[in-house]
Amino acid sequence: MNIEEYISSGILEAYALGAVSDEERREVECLTSIYPQLAEALHAAQDDVEQLARLESKSPPPVLKASILDAVAQAAAEERADADANTVASADADVEADADASIIQMNAKEDPVKRWPLGWVAAAVIALGMFFANYTLRDYNAELKRDLDQISGELNEIRDQALTQQERLAVLADTSYHRIPMKGVEKSPTSLAMIYWNPTSEQVLLDVRELPKPTEDQQYQLWAIVDGKPTDLGVFDLPEGQEWFEMKSITGAVAFAVTLEPRGGRPEPALEQMYVLGAV
Repeated sequence: MNIEEYISSGILEAYALGAVSDEERREVECLTSIYPQLAEALHAAQDDVEQLARLESKSPPPVLKASILDAVAQAAAEERADADANTVASADADVEADADASIIQMNAKEDPVKRWPLGWVAAAVIALGMFFANYTLRDYNAELKRDLDQISGELNEIRDQALTQQERLAVLADTSYHRIPMKGVEKSPTSLAMIYWNPTSEQVLLDVRELPKPTEDQQYQLWAIVDGKPTDLGVFDLPEGQEWFEMKSITGAVAFAVTLEPRGGRPEPALEQMYVLGAV
């Protein structure tokens, strides 16, 4: 089993997100119990999904909190000033009231926050609580939407990868396809590509394993040798990941080859630029 190819297929990420069928779930659980490398990769995928779902709440700017406290303190001070004025106005009518006014005046030297009326304290707590809740909720919702959009995009990508993986497995299991390795020639002995050709449907699938990176003005071109002559099967760039290319259909091929040509390809191959070759 090619463990690296299985990991790169995206099935482990799909399992971590719950986006697999029962058959795929059983397959992942079976393989991860057999191969420690797959189990480690699955744990990493699950950690990534949990990290995406973990949202951090943000505190509102300190200056806004200070502004609310200042407004509450100012309102409380105005209420105390009104109460003190009423107390002084009644002092001439009653001596006992004068004594009470003196006590109130002495208490005025204490911490003003301790003498806030209960209603203002409650109002301050409610105002701060509502502000913090609204601020945090708005920020939370915006961040949640961004994360959901990102997760949705990743799910779509994983599903696309899973579909590609299923198509590959179907081809590998289909005995009507000829599997033709194209090995590196003297110019590039480490190069490798694979052809899956169905002579009945004439479908040609190209799996690039290893080819040097070309320049921006160059492209690789696939050829089939039919009746001793090269036939163009199309140009391609290096794939990203495990992508397979569906090339032009062909019948009667006895060999396949890949050359490096100017971007857009050529009607005839440059044999000195051949990188891989494989006979049927």
